[in-house]
Amino acid sequence: MKCYHRTKYADAILEEGFRDREGNYMTSMILEGVFLSDRPLDENEGAFGPVVLELDVPESKLLSHELIEDGKPYREFCVPAKLVNQHGPPRIFEASFQNRSRDFVLMMAQRWDAAGHQKKAEEMRDGFASFKSVRRRLQFHGEAKGIKVFDDFAHHPTEIKTTLEGLRTRFPSQRLWAVFEPRTATSKRKMFQSRFVEALAVADNVILTPLYMPEKVPEEERLSVEKICELLINQNIPSRVLTADEGMISFLKENLRAKDVVLFMSNGDFNQIPAKLIKHI
Repeated sequence: MKCYHRTKYADAILEEGFRDREGNYMTSMILEGVFLSDRPLDENEGAFGPVVLELDVPESKLLSHELIEDGKPYREFCVPAKLVNQHGPPRIFEASFQNRSRDFVLMMAQRWDAAGHQKKAEEMRDGFASFKSVRRRLQFHGEAKGIKVFDDFAHHPTEIKTTLEGLRTRFPSQRLWAVFEPRTATSKRKMFQSRFVEALAVADNVILTPLYMPEKVPEEERLSVEKICELLINQNIPSRVLTADEGMISFLKENLRAKDVVLFMSNGDFNQIPAKLIKHI
């Protein structure tokens, strides 16, 4: 099973292996070990650091270390470092300082060669050779009738605003639609409500979906997508709440026009709406 670990200690891990560290996520329980997940996580999901490492660990070895939380759209594990290191070395999957990481990995491969560990050196080089960016960072789905459809993993106000501003710069004279599904534990909380308004105001039209599994957030802490729409409408930005289903596709089909740009944002699959929209426009 492919596992991922975001870290700011990549250099040390690549050189010496993983070490047990204390940490917690959305819980008061302190855990010790190496936090792994079945897809790359970011800071909004409790993972910090510029580098994502990837390695293969048999699922049977992970099951007793799984952190189970209802509604979580990914699997997460807290595994003893000793066990994780039995299945290394890890490969670099994503890095925000790619050149520095490349030089370091190649240097470490040379060290493994010099120490007589040719197999580990080859695995390091092969891992970097297969280095790739995480899918769904502003992915272009396609174009139909002059309408361009994108989707992105953005679910934090800063990410949303930055992504929308990038599309605004790229397509300055075209209508920009923002379609956002608040799905993560943090994005469903009202602490970001005013910042979501500011971020989504970059678009010309906004659609929000109802919260994913709202019962997982206490009502007094819950984000109000209706309130966000109200505040955007006060800024003369057409906004509405629609469920991610055939009704959303019908609405977009009726209201989109040639040269419009549509951006879907969610950490889920959005019920395959981006791909379905292209087929139905």
